[in-house]
Amino acid sequence: MRIRLTLYSLLFLMVLNLIFLPLAEVQILTLRFLALVFAAAAVTATTPLDAMMDVVNRIMRPFEKLGFVRQGDAGLTVGLCVRFVPEILARHHALVEAHKARGLKVRPLTLLGPLIILTLKQADDVAAAIDARGLRGAQAISISSQPNERHTRP
Repeated sequence: MRIRLTLYSLLFLMVLNLIFLPLAEVQILTLRFLALVFAAAAVTATTPLDAMMDVVNRIMRPFEKLGFVRQGDAGLTVGLCVRFVPEILARHHALVEAHKARGLKVRPLTLLGPLIILTLKQADDVAAAIDARGLRGAQAISISSQPNERHTRP
Protein backbone atom coordinates (compact mmCIF):
# COMPACT_ATOMS: atom_id res chain seq x y z
CA MET A 1 0.00 0.00 0.00
CA ARG A 2 2.70 2.51 0.99
CA ILE A 3 4.84 1.59 -1.99
CA ARG A 4 1.90 2.01 -4.35
CA LEU A 5 1.14 5.47 -2.92
CA THR A 6 4.79 6.47 -3.31
CA LEU A 7 4.87 5.23 -6.88
CA TYR A 8 1.67 7.11 -7.74
CA SER A 9 3.18 10.28 -6.26
CA LEU A 10 6.35 9.73 -8.24
CA LEU A 11 4.37 9.16 -11.44
CA PHE A 12 2.35 12.33 -10.82
CA LEU A 13 5.53 14.36 -10.33
CA MET A 14 7.03 12.88 -13.49
CA VAL A 15 4.00 13.87 -15.59
CA LEU A 16 3.92 17.33 -14.04
CA ASN A 17 7.62 17.86 -14.71
CA LEU A 18 7.30 16.61 -18.29
CA ILE A 19 5.08 19.60 -18.98
CA PHE A 20 7.82 22.05 -18.03
CA LEU A 21 11.13 20.21 -18.46
CA PRO A 22 12.88 18.06 -21.05
CA LEU A 23 12.76 14.27 -20.65
CA ALA A 24 16.42 13.96 -19.57
CA GLU A 25 15.92 16.38 -16.68
CA VAL A 26 12.72 14.65 -15.62
CA GLN A 27 14.55 11.32 -15.50
CA ILE A 28 17.30 12.82 -13.34
CA LEU A 29 14.78 14.45 -10.99
CA THR A 30 12.81 11.21 -10.73
CA LEU A 31 15.91 9.21 -9.84
CA ARG A 32 16.91 11.81 -7.25
CA PHE A 33 13.44 11.71 -5.71
CA LEU A 34 13.50 7.92 -5.65
CA ALA A 35 16.93 7.97 -3.98
CA LEU A 36 15.61 10.37 -1.33
CA VAL A 37 12.61 8.13 -0.68
CA PHE A 38 14.85 5.08 -0.24
CA ALA A 39 17.25 7.03 2.00
CA ALA A 40 14.37 8.29 4.16
CA ALA A 41 12.99 4.76 4.43
CA ALA A 42 16.41 3.42 5.43
CA VAL A 43 16.91 6.13 8.06
CA THR A 44 13.48 5.71 9.62
CA ALA A 45 13.83 1.92 9.63
CA THR A 46 17.26 1.86 11.26
CA THR A 47 17.38 4.93 13.52
CA PRO A 48 15.60 5.13 16.87
CA LEU A 49 13.15 8.01 17.18
CA ASP A 50 14.98 9.65 20.09
CA ALA A 51 18.20 9.72 18.04
CA MET A 52 16.38 11.49 15.19
CA MET A 53 14.95 14.00 17.64
CA ASP A 54 18.43 14.65 19.08
CA VAL A 55 19.80 15.34 15.61
CA VAL A 56 16.99 17.78 14.86
CA ASN A 57 17.59 19.50 18.20
CA ARG A 58 21.30 19.85 17.41
CA ILE A 59 20.54 21.25 13.96
CA MET A 60 18.06 23.76 15.40
CA ARG A 61 20.41 25.03 18.14
CA PRO A 62 21.75 27.97 16.05
CA PHE A 63 18.21 28.98 15.07
CA GLU A 64 17.17 28.98 18.72
CA LYS A 65 20.02 31.36 19.54
CA LEU A 66 18.71 33.68 16.80
CA GLY A 67 15.22 33.47 18.31
CA PHE A 68 13.55 31.75 15.35
CA VAL A 69 12.57 28.46 16.95
CA ARG A 70 12.81 26.53 20.20
CA GLN A 71 14.99 23.52 19.49
CA GLY A 72 13.05 21.22 21.82
CA ASP A 73 9.81 22.06 20.01
CA ALA A 74 11.38 21.28 16.62
CA GLY A 75 12.66 17.90 17.77
CA LEU A 76 9.31 17.08 19.36
CA THR A 77 7.50 18.05 16.16
CA VAL A 78 9.64 15.78 14.00
CA GLY A 79 9.29 12.96 16.50
CA LEU A 80 5.51 13.29 16.59
CA CYS A 81 5.28 13.39 12.80
CA VAL A 82 7.35 10.24 12.39
CA ARG A 83 5.49 8.54 15.22
CA PHE A 84 1.96 9.29 14.02
CA VAL A 85 2.26 8.69 10.27
CA PRO A 86 1.75 4.92 10.70
CA GLU A 87 -1.27 5.60 12.92
CA ILE A 88 -2.84 7.88 10.32
CA LEU A 89 -2.30 5.20 7.69
CA ALA A 90 -3.88 2.61 9.99
CA ARG A 91 -6.82 4.95 10.60
CA HIS A 92 -7.21 5.34 6.83
CA HIS A 93 -7.19 1.58 6.40
CA ALA A 94 -9.84 1.22 9.13
CA LEU A 95 -12.05 3.80 7.41
CA VAL A 96 -11.69 1.96 4.08
CA GLU A 97 -12.67 -1.31 5.76
CA ALA A 98 -15.65 0.37 7.45
CA HIS A 99 -16.85 1.70 4.10
CA LYS A 100 -16.50 -1.74 2.54
CA ALA A 101 -18.33 -3.39 5.46
CA ARG A 102 -21.25 -1.01 4.98
CA GLY A 103 -21.31 -1.73 1.26
CA LEU A 104 -20.35 1.84 0.38
CA LYS A 105 -18.15 2.71 -2.54
CA VAL A 106 -14.72 3.76 -1.30
CA ARG A 107 -13.95 7.23 -2.61
CA PRO A 108 -11.10 9.45 -1.43
CA LEU A 109 -13.41 12.39 -0.76
CA THR A 110 -15.71 10.33 1.45
CA LEU A 111 -12.71 9.23 3.51
CA LEU A 112 -11.07 12.64 3.72
CA GLY A 113 -13.54 14.27 6.12
CA PRO A 114 -13.57 11.54 8.79
CA LEU A 115 -9.81 11.05 8.47
CA ILE A 116 -9.15 14.75 9.04
CA ILE A 117 -11.57 14.92 11.97
CA LEU A 118 -10.08 11.86 13.68
CA THR A 119 -6.52 13.07 13.08
CA LEU A 120 -7.26 16.55 14.43
CA LYS A 121 -8.93 15.04 17.50
CA GLN A 122 -5.83 12.95 18.14
CA ALA A 123 -3.59 16.00 17.59
CA ASP A 124 -5.67 17.94 20.11
CA ASP A 125 -5.37 15.11 22.64
CA VAL A 126 -1.59 14.95 22.14
CA ALA A 127 -1.27 18.74 22.47
CA ALA A 128 -3.25 18.66 25.72
CA ALA A 129 -1.02 15.88 27.06
CA ILE A 130 2.12 17.81 26.08
CA ASP A 131 0.84 20.96 27.76
CA ALA A 132 -0.16 19.00 30.88
CA ARG A 133 3.38 17.64 31.15
CA GLY A 134 4.94 21.05 30.55
CA LEU A 135 7.01 19.88 27.59
CA ARG A 136 6.25 22.89 25.43
CA GLY A 137 7.02 26.27 26.94
CA ALA A 138 3.66 26.45 28.73
CA GLN A 139 3.56 28.47 31.92
CA ALA A 140 3.13 26.48 35.09
CA ILE A 141 -0.40 26.78 36.37
CA SER A 142 -0.64 28.24 39.83
CA ILE A 143 -3.43 27.09 42.10
CA SER A 144 -3.63 30.34 44.02
CA SER A 145 -4.36 33.66 42.37
CA GLN A 146 -1.51 35.38 44.24
CA PRO A 147 1.96 33.86 43.95
CA ASN A 148 2.93 34.52 47.58
CA GLU A 149 -0.45 33.79 49.10
CA ARG A 150 -0.34 31.05 51.74
CA HIS A 151 -3.25 28.78 52.36
CA THR A 152 -4.03 28.39 56.04
CA ARG A 153 -6.80 26.53 57.72
CA PRO A 154 -9.27 28.63 59.71
